[in-house]
Amino acid sequence: PNGTVWTWIRTGSPFSEQAPRLSDMAQAFQPHAILGVDWSGMLAATKLSVPTAVPIYLSFRVYYASTGLTDHPEAIEFYKDAERKAIAQSRVSLGLTKQDVHLMEKLYDGQFKAAVLLPPLRREILHIATAPDASAPKREFLVCCVRLAREKNALLFADVVVELAPFLVQ
Repeated sequence: PNGTVWTWIRTGSPFSEQAPRLSDMAQAFQPHAILGVDWSGMLAATKLSVPTAVPIYLSFRVYYASTGLTDHPEAIEFYKDAERKAIAQSRVSLGLTKQDVHLMEKLYDGQFKAAVLLPPLRREILHIATAPDASAPKREFLVCCVRLAREKNALLFADVVVELAPFLVQ
C-alpha cells in the first residue's frame, strides 16, 4: 500500500493499519476460509470480520522457541501470548514440522491438537525423486536453505562444509 512502512512483525509494528480496508474487501469476496500465516497473519485475519470464513492458523515458525530470544524473556512471553491467541482464534491449527506442532501444543499443555502440513513436492521434483535416471551419475548434495540473517547462522554451515570437505569429496 502507498506510503505504508512495513517492519518486523513485533510489538509496535504497523501491520494492522490496513485491516479496515482489507476487511471490506474480504467481506465482499466472502471466502470460505481465511488462512493466517504465523501469529501476525492470524491476528490480521481475525480483524477481517468475515464470520462465515473458517479461520485456519498456519505456523511457518514457532516464534517463542526462536534461539535468538534466550536473553529476552519479555520477547519470549510476548510471542507465547501472541501464538496462544492465534491458536485460540483458529478452528484448525497447522505446523510445518512435528517439532513445531509439539511446541504449539505445549503452549496449551497438550489440551489441543494441531496437525503437520508437509509442503508438497512439485511434479517434476516428485518425478526425479521417484524415478531417477539409472544412467545418470550418482550425485549427493549437502544443502543449507535458510534466510540470510544473523540468527540463522548460515556461515556456520559454510564452516562445517569446509571442515567436512575431506570426508565428502572423493
